[in-house]
This record gives sequence, C-alpha cells and structure tokens, in this order.
Amino acid sequence: MITRLEVDGFKSLRNFAIDFAPFTVLVGPNSSGKSNILEALALLSHLSSEPIEAAFKHGRGRAIDQFTREKGEPVRAIRFAAELLLPVDIDAGQASTNRVRYELTIGRERRASGAEALVVDHERLTTIPAEHDEWLDRYPALVGRAHSAPGVVEILCAVKPSSKDMQRAERRLRYLADEGALHVVPGTHTAVVAAMAGAMAHEPEAAAIQSARSAVGRLLSALRLIHLDAATLRGESERIGGAELLSDASNLPTVLAALPPRVLGEIRAELVALVPGISTFDVVADRENFLIEIELSGGDRLPARLVSDGTLRALALLTALRARPFPSIIAVEEPENGIYPGRLRALLDLLREASERRDPPVEADADQEGDETHSLPPQVLLTSHSPVVLAAVHQDVAGLRFIDTVRRAGHLVTRARRIGPPAPGERGQNSVPIREIDALLSLSTSEAAE
Repeated sequence: MITRLEVDGFKSLRNFAIDFAPFTVLVGPNSSGKSNILEALALLSHLSSEPIEAAFKHGRGRAIDQFTREKGEPVRAIRFAAELLLPVDIDAGQASTNRVRYELTIGRERRASGAEALVVDHERLTTIPAEHDEWLDRYPALVGRAHSAPGVVEILCAVKPSSKDMQRAERRLRYLADEGALHVVPGTHTAVVAAMAGAMAHEPEAAAIQSARSAVGRLLSALRLIHLDAATLRGESERIGGAELLSDASNLPTVLAALPPRVLGEIRAELVALVPGISTFDVVADRENFLIEIELSGGDRLPARLVSDGTLRALALLTALRARPFPSIIAVEEPENGIYPGRLRALLDLLREASERRDPPVEADADQEGDETHSLPPQVLLTSHSPVVLAAVHQDVAGLRFIDTVRRAGHLVTRARRIGPPAPGERGQNSVPIREIDALLSLSTSEAAE
C-alpha cells in the first residue's frame, strides 16, 4: 500500500505531495492533473520491474515529454518519494518493520555524442519510525498491520558513480556476474529491479538488504492501472496469453477463462447484482480465441459486441479485483463512464469493500507460493470529475482528495487538498469544504455540456 507519494518534475507535478487512504478517490475538474498522478504511480511501478528507458516507454508521449517543462525546456530530473506499508516485515537491524520510505531520482545524462540517457541519480530506502508515522494516526484500523522500527534505519543509499560518493555507490551497486547472477551497470536499473532479479551484492548484509529491496519492488510492480475503452472490451482475446489483466482489459475473456470456478461465480453474482436484466455470463471458446457472452434474464444470449458499455466496464473492474497475480494497488480512471448512475454507488461500494477485505480474495496456489503481495487487501485509487461519484462517496471524506491547479512561480501546477475539516499533521496540505467541491464539479459539468 502506498500511503504517501511525492513527485517533482513529472508533467504538471512540481513539488507535489499527496497522502493516500486504502480507498482514495481523486476528484477534480478536467485537465487538473488527476491522470498525471496515476501515470506517475505507473512510471514508478515500471521503474521497479524494468530497465529505466523501457519503463518510460509505457507513458503517454515520448520519454522527454514526461519531464516537466521549465521555460520551454524539460527539467533535468524527476524525483519520486513513496511511503509504503509493505505486506511483509523486513529486517531493519535490531528490529523488523513494514513501514518504509523509498526515494528515487531519475536524471537525464548527456553523452559525448549529444544523445541522452536516463540514469539513476539517487536511490534511498529508509524505515519510518513510529514517532514520525502521522499516516497511521489517521487510519487506526491499520495500526495492527503496521510494525514500525524504533528509529530511522537506512537500508539502501545509492548514488550514481560520477558523484563524490562514488566508492559508496560502487559498494552498494556492485553485483556478481557469476553463475547466471545479474551484473547491473549502475544507472541503467534501479536497485529494486536488481533485487527482484535475484542479484547478489558483495556486502555482508546483502541478504537483508536484497530482501528489503525485493519487498518494495514486489509491492510497487504489482500496481494495476486500469484505463478502459468499451470498443476494446467488445473484442475477442486469443487463448495464448497470461492470466494478468492488461491495463486496457483487452485480454478480459482470456483472464476470465483462467480463473477458478468459485471466483468466476463470485464475479457473476456481483455483475448480476450491478446490472439489471442480466442472469449470467460465460466465456466461450471460438477456435483460437475466447469471447464473452451475456445471458439476459429472459434467456436471450448476446455477444460482447452487442452489450452496453457499462456492463463491460463493470465486468472488467470486478475482474481486476480478483485477477492473478493479485494486485497491490488498483488505479482506475473515471469508473463512472458508461455506468448507470443508479448502480454507480453499488459499484463504488464493491471497490471500497475490496480495499477493506481482511483475507486474500482467493487461496494461494502453487505458482503463487512465496508471493505475499496479496496478504494485504488491494489499495483502490479512483479518479473522477463526476458530481455523481462525489455524492456517492462524500460521506467518507477520509479518502477524498480534491485535485486542481494553482499558479506557483509563474507555472500552472497540480495540487492535492483534503476534503472536509482540517486534519492535524497533514504536512502542509490544505483542506477544502465539501460544499465548495460540489459546486465546482457541478459548474464544470454544466459547462462541459454546453
């Protein structure tokens, strides 16, 4: 679970900070930067499982387009910091903990040829001591799941070798290349990627350090960003494919076909409860492909291409909560699209309940052995500019964040504010009354309709 995100230098996110709840809804007008927040999370996730340049290729636009512009020129670096509640404890010297802070800076480095490379400028992993853990004070229900270290312990501190700390960086980032172990050239991968790959360090404390980095990498890389397009959901998907749901859910039929019967039955029951007039659905094999058929309450059967947008989107979201590998974080843009307003509250309730689930959604099997990312319920992050969504969730203001833009030092930047009365220890974030948010969203909706 990501409890806090700080970003500086990514698109509209300058000195940006936001605290997340287990179930968080980012509300705000169009073009306020809500999507940029989820994209920043997705980039951090890819940086935890892939080489740096490959991670940037997943984003919208070129790699250089993801750097904030300063006087028309891209800034030199993007800085991330994420405070995490890990699903497992890690060794932190004299104590074990699952509350850590991970910092990562990716910089642009000019080569002699004039070409540029993306490298790790700085990477650091430390524990969050209980006395500094303001997030847990706001979410006491999770106190029993958090195990804080008595003080700040530095687990990893890596800088690129060209800096004055070159010897320390080499000591932290030198890996054995023997017997198939990974040799990592400093700067091309993050340290958590190397740990995920099973690399070994020269340091005596290598096992504990690698275990901690691997836990961070597993949590961040298990983020699933869902951006649904109804046209994509109407198609078939080929039988050859993994069980992981793609971000656009284009492989939805194949993922459903791979789920255990009990889990598939739960999804059927929830879809029937959400969408009036449906009695069930089936995944049908058609030569090399799978396709979805919906059965109506009168007995008629429809292929996915004839089903409403809202039905397909609801089915994809319900599947995302249970698809394997289990997600640590599910981020969904505009879940209200295509959903009948009368059923939207029920869908949001299901998403909230998933983030509060005490037990894993399904039992682990052989291929999941040792993967503990599912020992915590998935964190659910939503974005919306709909007053309907706000009305559905405004009773629980702890998870609401208002996203808008403000001009700072001549630049239009994204900011996040709490909704409701001010909370102590919010670290500089301002709050905004919910009535003001309701009025702003209603105004933006009416203007968009004109």
